[in-house]
Amino acid sequence: MSLLGKLCLSLSGLSLIIMMSTSWILGGWLNVLYIFLALFFLGIILSFLIDYNLYLGFLLMRTTKNGMSMGVSILITLVFCASLAYLSTRFKTSVDITEERINSLAPQTIQLLKNLDQDMDLIVFYKGGAGNQKKEMVKKNLTLLKQKSSKIKDRYYDAHLKNKLAQEYLNELPGKDSENIFVFVEYKGKKVLVDFPFDEGKLVSSMIKATRRQERTIYFLSGHEERGTSNTEGAGISEFKDALVRSSFQVKTWSFVTNGPLPKDVSALVIAGPQKPYLEKEIQWLEEYLDKGGRMFVALDPDKDHSLTSLLKQFGVNYTSRYVMDRIAALMGLGQLSPLGVYFDKASVITSSFQQGSFSVFHIASNLEITDTKRGPFAITELVKTNENAISVPSIEGKVEGKRSAHVIAMLVEESKEFEEKTGEKEDPEKADKANNKEPSMKLAVFGDSDFLSNDFINSRGLNRDLIMNTISYLVDESDLVSIRPKRLKATQLILKSSDQMGMVFFSIALPIIFFIFSFIIWFRRREA
Repeated sequence: MSLLGKLCLSLSGLSLIIMMSTSWILGGWLNVLYIFLALFFLGIILSFLIDYNLYLGFLLMRTTKNGMSMGVSILITLVFCASLAYLSTRFKTSVDITEERINSLAPQTIQLLKNLDQDMDLIVFYKGGAGNQKKEMVKKNLTLLKQKSSKIKDRYYDAHLKNKLAQEYLNELPGKDSENIFVFVEYKGKKVLVDFPFDEGKLVSSMIKATRRQERTIYFLSGHEERGTSNTEGAGISEFKDALVRSSFQVKTWSFVTNGPLPKDVSALVIAGPQKPYLEKEIQWLEEYLDKGGRMFVALDPDKDHSLTSLLKQFGVNYTSRYVMDRIAALMGLGQLSPLGVYFDKASVITSSFQQGSFSVFHIASNLEITDTKRGPFAITELVKTNENAISVPSIEGKVEGKRSAHVIAMLVEESKEFEEKTGEKEDPEKADKANNKEPSMKLAVFGDSDFLSNDFINSRGLNRDLIMNTISYLVDESDLVSIRPKRLKATQLILKSSDQMGMVFFSIALPIIFFIFSFIIWFRRREA
């Protein structure tokens, strides 16, 4: 390198040192420093022009090319890693590869998030260092919600530091002085406290309460030995009631004997497995309720005298009171009297999300049939059917025989909106006025069994809970409020034979030793070469 080239490089380096030192000492950039910046680039350019041949020869050397190639590769790798790290903090996206979709949101939750028309705040209060760990657990559960909707906004406050804000939210809560963590959902000015544990089910239940603008009341009919909501035994349906409460419904009990006709605030009426017949006046009240656009969930058993068969026939459903026997259920260890519902109507909102291969479990069930009626018109949907190996018999005593076919276990009856097209007749003026005034239309869900509502069956291996809650939600015109089943990892067993154990020992101990010996031999021979 020539002397003049060295002086130019020295000028460039000196300008760089002066520029950086001055900027650091003064704590900022001054316009005068542009002079030293210009001298820095000028020195480099002049040095390259003066010793052009020297630099060109250096760049054309094989070692320089290899070194630059490796340097570029290292630089690209560093840029890729830095970009990946930035994107991973800037955008949080995960891929769920578990069979049970344990790290994914339920379709119902996604639908609820899509229906949000403005921001929903999730406010978390924790206390001190101990609360930090609990806060991180809540934050992890909220991550999936935030990924699916930009309208989910989470905020975290230390109750010790934000004392005034904490008092505003926690002042009337029991246990406010404990070290517990508190989570609130706030939407359009409505605040709802989230129950522990803060999993998807609890969070979405509180989100439903925050978004709902109208209270929905589910009445359970009593007085005829129906399945009780307070019974905690296996035959009771207390878990059904709890599921309704978690979905933000009010649950009440009504008796015709003591209270008379149904009240006006009935969103849906549940008749669950009556064992004694209804009186003629009570059936009349039920009929009037349906005629006024009532919503009813009826689950009956074939071995009980409930006297509701005639009422159901008026609405196009024939409750046959025959026993459905299922050979496939017997092979699964459930018994022939526990038929499986395996075919679900894909067009209905209630069952459209049920995947192929899913099933619901019933016990001592009757099949249902569509029958002619002078009322109507009605749109009748066969919600659930058994497999083709089931039979229907009038009695389970003695030898049972019957034609094997798929039998309907659940039906949905609704007022048809295509009256004139199907019948060619004119619609009743009173019903036309009711439709024009946007009064609720009648919906009736009929099940040939009530055992599937019980505590023993609602959380069975099948889809009983989803079927029940989806039906209730549809009856009250809130199809987005359906059940979210808890996700559990399946237990995986690893059973090894003696040969498998020997193989593991070989691959984990013997094989590395063999590779080490061969490596040593190769190294020794190359050293002697």
